[in-house]
Amino acid sequence: MPFDALPYPLRLRAQELLTEWLARPKHVKTLPGTRAYWYLVGSAARYARYGPPPNRNQRLAYRMHKKRRAKLAAIALYGPTDH
Repeated sequence: MPFDALPYPLRLRAQELLTEWLARPKHVKTLPGTRAYWYLVGSAARYARYGPPPNRNQRLAYRMHKKRRAKLAAIALYGPTDH
C-alpha cells in the first residue's frame, strides 16, 4: 500500500482523499502505476498529514515575516544604522 508509513488515522484519511480525487472526471483515466497516480498518492499523504497547503496571502505573510525577522536579527547583531 502507498500509505503504509502513515499512522492508522492518517492512512484512512489519505485513502479517502485519494479515492475522492481519483473519482474526479479529469482523473478517471489515471491508472495505478503512472506518474500522475503517484503524484496524487503523495499529495493525499501530505494533505492528510499537514492539511491543505497555504493560500497566496498566507505565503506572502510568511515571506514578510521572514524579512522582518531577518531585519531585527541584523539590527541585534550589528546595531542600528544611522542614515
